[in-house]
Amino acid sequence: MLRVLALPLLFAVVLASCKQETPGAESQDITTTETTSATTSSSMSEVKGFNFLTACDSLVVSKLVLDGPDGEGEFAYIQGECVTGKSFELLLVPRSGATPASTFGDPAQVLSEAAKNNYADYICYAFEMPKQVAPDATGTFQIVNFFPINTVIKRLDNNTWVRLGQDRADDLAAYNTLRWNILHDKMPQYD
Repeated sequence: MLRVLALPLLFAVVLASCKQETPGAESQDITTTETTSATTSSSMSEVKGFNFLTACDSLVVSKLVLDGPDGEGEFAYIQGECVTGKSFELLLVPRSGATPASTFGDPAQVLSEAAKNNYADYICYAFEMPKQVAPDATGTFQIVNFFPINTVIKRLDNNTWVRLGQDRADDLAAYNTLRWNILHDKMPQYD
C-alpha cells in the first residue's frame, strides 16, 4: 500500500523539478544542474543483471557540470538520478571526449540521441548510493545525497555492469572530485 502511494508522490516530485535549476546540495562548489525528466526506452541489447540505463521508472535526467580541479575548465555530462527501488546516479561520458559545458545542449535530447544507438558512443557509469526526495528551503522537492556517502561505482562493459570499486566522499566537494577522476580516466585504485 505504501509503495502504491509513493509512486504518485514521486511522479509529482519529478514534475515539480522539471525545467528548474537545482539549487540544493548539487549546486555547491563545482556542480550545477539543470533538471528535466525523461525515460530511457531503447532497444538496448540484453544487459546482465540490473540495468541502470533502463530499470528506473522515474529517472530524472539533468546536465551535470563539473569544473576541473586543476583548471581544466567546465565540462557537462548526462546525469540520471533514481530514488525508486535502487537509488543511484547514472553518468554518461562521450567516447569522443568530454563536452564543454557551453556547447552541451538539452540533456533529455542528448540522452535520447545516445539511446538511439544503444549508448555505443558513451561510457556509462553508475554510482549506487543513498538518495532521497526532500523539499529544499523554498519547498521545491529535490533529489538529495546524504554525506558522508559510500558509493559503489560500476561501468557498463559489453552488456555487463562491472563493479569498479567502492569509495567514500565526506562532502559534495570530495564527491565532485571523485566523479571528475572517474569520468576523466583518473580512476582510484581499488583492491
